[in-house]
Parts: sequence; structure tokens; C-alpha cells
Amino acid sequence: MLSRFFLLTVFIATQLQIQAQPQKGSIYLGGSLYGSLTISGGRGTSLGLLPEAGIMLSDRWLVGLTGGYAFSGYNSGGSGSTILRNHTPSGGIFARRYFRLTDRFFIQLNTAVTYSETWSRYISPYYDYTIPSKGLAFQTRPGLTYFIKPNFSIFSTFGILNYQLDGLGSGTSALFQASLNSVSIGIGLQLRSGKKGEE
Repeated sequence: MLSRFFLLTVFIATQLQIQAQPQKGSIYLGGSLYGSLTISGGRGTSLGLLPEAGIMLSDRWLVGLTGGYAFSGYNSGGSGSTILRNHTPSGGIFARRYFRLTDRFFIQLNTAVTYSETWSRYISPYYDYTIPSKGLAFQTRPGLTYFIKPNFSIFSTFGILNYQLDGLGSGTSALFQASLNSVSIGIGLQLRSGKKGEE
């Protein structure tokens, strides 16, 4: 459902990964860079960098570590404008399951558990203060991978299921999000091939 408060939302996401066509023992290095712009009287922006590293446990399962940094801001505009700035470093673990459709096409299911700390700064002509908070998120993202060559792939993830606990240790609140407007696109290269696993 589109909120009446948002007149325009632009979401851009790119992702780079270095990985062999799913093979047991292959090393994975990758990450994503994303951004968004929201305009509704004021202006909201967000930017994020999310690197990943892992290893293929089999031809189907990839596990690893993820980290990142995100920034989001909002300016209500006008002479008495209110400005909000959020800085969020994060880290966690992830697992990715590949489902073969053909020799070149794979469906992928990405699941991650991440811990984050956010510093939210509120600025106006009348005040300027910062509030820290901690969060724990459980996320699942489906995707599709296509291997142009055995060592070169393009892929995309689309949508997200997110359950998040905010304010850990100081009045925890829970949020559930299901969205289809979270998209990433990327390429893949072989870093190192391991032993060929079972098909």
C-alpha cells in the first residue's frame, strides 16, 4: 500500500559479488550499495553499504558474515524545519540456498540475522540532541541468479520479509515488514573453485 504522505519514492540498488558458479568450497566476497529518495513536502534520503564474505558448504548452501553502514536523513523543509539523521553500523550472519532451475538459472533464498546500533540526531531551531538505540533483525530475501558463463553471473533479489526488534535493553519494540519494493541487481565472478559437489 502506498502511503498518501509519499508523492515519489525512488529506489536504486546495485550489488557486486565475486563467486564461482555454486560449487562446494568456493569462496564468496560481495556486497551491496543502495540508495533511496523520498519527496513529500520535505525530503528523505538513505544510503547503505553492505559487504559480505562466506564459503560454499555444498553446491547449494552458502554461509558467511555480513556487515555494513547505513545513513538515512529527513528534512521537513521551511524556516522551522526539523532534520533527522540516522547513522547505523551493523554486523551479522547469513545463509543462502540455491535452487537449480536449469544449468544457468538458479533461484536463491537469502536469510540473515543482523545486529545494529543507531545514532539518531534530531535538529531544529529549538533543540539538537542524539538518541542511541540497538536492534536485532531477521530478514529473508528471494532472488534469481543467471550464469552467463561458469565463472560469470548476473543476479537480482526482490522483496523482503523483515522482523526487527528495536530498543534492545531500553523498552524493546517489534516491527514486521513485508515489501516488494526492495530490489538489488548485480554480477558475479569466480574467485576460487572448490571440489565439485553433488548435483
